[in-house]
Amino acid sequence: MTESSPTPENAYASGPVEATIVDGPPPRPIGTVIVAIFLLLGAVLVGMDRGYWYIQVYSSGGRVVLERAFYVVFAREAVTVVTAILGGVGLLIGTRWGWWTAMVQCYWRLSIQAIFPILGALLLPSAADAALGSAQTMQVAMGSGVVFVSIVVYLQKKSVVTYVRVAPAQRLVANVVVLAGCIGLMFGLYAWRATMR
Repeated sequence: MTESSPTPENAYASGPVEATIVDGPPPRPIGTVIVAIFLLLGAVLVGMDRGYWYIQVYSSGGRVVLERAFYVVFAREAVTVVTAILGGVGLLIGTRWGWWTAMVQCYWRLSIQAIFPILGALLLPSAADAALGSAQTMQVAMGSGVVFVSIVVYLQKKSVVTYVRVAPAQRLVANVVVLAGCIGLMFGLYAWRATMR
């Protein structure tokens, strides 16, 4: 007597089959795309603005002024453009180094566009008035501060750090070390510029 094949009624007599869940890549938060595009556009605008400034100085015969300010301005804008490009591209493809460089970009821009101008307006009001006007300086600096602090806060979200695979301990290191490094580099550049006068 031959055994018959299981019928539909007793096909699951041995119990239900457990499904195997395969973990795929974490979903990309839409905010990372927005931040990446913002950083890349900022890199393009800063590069165009600085390039135009160099051309204007040379064409007006201000070669001496350019030679004195070139190194500081070039270093400052090079950090801005390079970290913006790397951060934007890295966030788009979801890499850990992209998150790190985006953090460097935000804290660097926060240092040069918010912290330094605000300190300058508070500690050296006469210099700030002569350069731009302390009220306008404070408004621009506070606006920049709000933008980049908001981006930093967003980059700490669980969905973002899961997407780029950043551990909680790395977030703490990034916020402390990167901010301190950017502020130190900024003051170092301007102190170096002061010694060249």
